[in-house]
Amino acid sequence: MAMASWISEMIGTGLASIFGFFAKYGWDYFQSKRQVQKDRIKKLETLKGLLVESGNLFVMQNKLLRRLVSTMSERLKMSLPTSISFQSFICDHYELMDEHERDMHSVIRGTTMNSMKIVNTEMLKWLKEDKEFKINSVKCIRDKFGEGVADQLNQLELHLNLWHDKYAVWMENEKHCVVYLDDDEKHGVGFPTGIENVIDLCLKELSDCSK
Repeated sequence: MAMASWISEMIGTGLASIFGFFAKYGWDYFQSKRQVQKDRIKKLETLKGLLVESGNLFVMQNKLLRRLVSTMSERLKMSLPTSISFQSFICDHYELMDEHERDMHSVIRGTTMNSMKIVNTEMLKWLKEDKEFKINSVKCIRDKFGEGVADQLNQLELHLNLWHDKYAVWMENEKHCVVYLDDDEKHGVGFPTGIENVIDLCLKELSDCSK
């Protein structure tokens, strides 16, 4: 009887240990999955912040560019350019700028060479380091949006690569103040339209998946 009791106790202890092992394994697995989702959300929030900053810089810079062209055309008694880009208009009449216009040009150029270059470099770094979203390997994102998110991110990476290529040669000319790829001169691939909204939807989907 003592032997049977001992065996029964050993079996019970063993079963408890096995149950405890699998319970801990299941909990650790669940926690690791949640952590992966949290890391993905944090990663996309970083990209969203960069996209917002880039958008704000573009709006501010483009507003100054339009003001500069308007001021120059009014002072020089010329019509606003319609068949050429604003950048081409500025280059064609660079030597005719007055001191105020030259200062405005310097501010626009300075934004391109500093703030815009920094944020574009950070975005490109994010995209180069991404091993999930560009190749569409996140299941809940793929199931919800198909190839849409990956397509947007790959276009953004192409745009930024071309932006840096153009920047390297374009900004050596002191007449140039902005680096545009999808204006009238069509030097490259444009910034993906609506990508900010796409990232917002992805963040919502990831939050729902992690609940």
